[in-house]
Amino acid sequence: MRTSSDQSKSRRKDVELAGGSGQLCARCATIDIEPLLDPQLKVPTGGGLHIVPLGKPRSKDFQKLCPLCELFLSVATRYKKRYNLELRLFDQVPEDYLSNCDVGADQRFLAVIRQNKQLRYDSSVAHEIGPSGLLLPISLTFNHMCSVHIVDPSVIRYASLTDWLQNFVVSHGSSCNQGNQKSSSIQIYALDCSNNTVVPLSQNEKYVALSYVWGTMADAARFSTSATENDKVIASQPSDIPLTVRDAIQVVQNIGHRYLWVDRYCIPQTDISQKREVILNMNEVYAGAEVTIVALYGHTIRAGLPGVSVIPRLGRQQFSTQKGPIISTLPPLATVIGESTWSTRGWTYQEARLSRRCLFFTKYQVYFSCHAMTLSEALSDGPSTSLVARNLNSRGLEPLTFSSSRNISISRGLFLDRLTYSQRTLTYQQDALDAFRGILRLHPFVTLWGIPVTLVGWRLDPDIGFAMGLLWKRRPSWSFDRHMTTKVGSSYARRPGFPTWSWTSVVGEIFQDSYGE
Repeated sequence: MRTSSDQSKSRRKDVELAGGSGQLCARCATIDIEPLLDPQLKVPTGGGLHIVPLGKPRSKDFQKLCPLCELFLSVATRYKKRYNLELRLFDQVPEDYLSNCDVGADQRFLAVIRQNKQLRYDSSVAHEIGPSGLLLPISLTFNHMCSVHIVDPSVIRYASLTDWLQNFVVSHGSSCNQGNQKSSSIQIYALDCSNNTVVPLSQNEKYVALSYVWGTMADAARFSTSATENDKVIASQPSDIPLTVRDAIQVVQNIGHRYLWVDRYCIPQTDISQKREVILNMNEVYAGAEVTIVALYGHTIRAGLPGVSVIPRLGRQQFSTQKGPIISTLPPLATVIGESTWSTRGWTYQEARLSRRCLFFTKYQVYFSCHAMTLSEALSDGPSTSLVARNLNSRGLEPLTFSSSRNISISRGLFLDRLTYSQRTLTYQQDALDAFRGILRLHPFVTLWGIPVTLVGWRLDPDIGFAMGLLWKRRPSWSFDRHMTTKVGSSYARRPGFPTWSWTSVVGEIFQDSYGE
């Protein structure tokens, strides 16, 4: 059994091998990381300790960037205004869901946030700590654990991905395994990755699903095909298969599976009634998959999955000093999702939200997420193991993980799902309800044109319930964060083909306070 000391030495060795240093600017040369980890250093409870001012981004303060400046900027919180930034040391984050957990000097971390002498670093600004990542200073003097791994930009640790999938299938029980007892009402076809043919699956056959961005209309036309006839090969040459699908096939094989569900190949195109049936039951497809591969990188199906074959990953994660390195956790999953084209597409929301677990492939690393938590190659510890992990890995496949809204009064449930979905766009506006039907089935509401009428099993008068369901509105200005950058939804417009009393008739963000949830 490995001790904490053994693990610390092993991880420190990884850090040293990763290397990377350079000439520091005058400001960064004054930073000494060793005292920051000294147990004798008192860090103000909750509020953290000011280390050094950094100045304003995109100003003369950062005209000449040294390698450490670049590392600081990579984890700096994005604000609407050009605030003066500072480097601040924390060993506690004052937020309810973190339980004011003081984990000691060996878990101290650095954050780059706005500087304000009048600002109280309490729960009101806790969401500003870490949205772009955190920095962990590692001292070669003080013996302590480092919970962050250096991600090899050229190699994905498939053994880790396999371990995550196997371990959490067992340990997370019904919360992440409801799709195991599949009684699908539709025939599911999948791509056999051993020979690139599409075959019908038996009821209990395990498969992996793919969620991705189709791209332009030209991309859709070029690669659009259906191969649901038995033993039909999807392409005569591997080069005819779009790179994202080719990479996904490789991932499926590397994690020990055989079948991959890809909508453009596995949804019948010639039989209109069968195609419609599959579209109306997409919740069964994604909930039934063992895992969903989510392609967050790029803008089209030709983008590929970084780290799998020809698409490289970013390698900037640390800076080495003589007294120890400073390591970045890399951005949390919610931030990477928010920066992706994938997060703007209407159909992709329910694809991930309805999945039992997902592997998100990004330009930084691979993230694993289920309904209980999120892990990553850089931070593979669960949220209960450290303060850093709690800060970055607490959320799983829930609406706020996919939303540009962080501080809003809608806490959970159908209305939060609807707000998140309505922040996205559709190529075909007539899909507005179809692309959300799987989410509607997730919640215990009887609905009419997407309007909740009553909860299943309740004795609520349907007329009263329907009237309450009509209280949706455009998202109010007060619900937007005043300081941090967020994606603002598209301008509102009338969506034809839907009754005006239904939220589906409006293009734009839909807001409603919860009831019955």
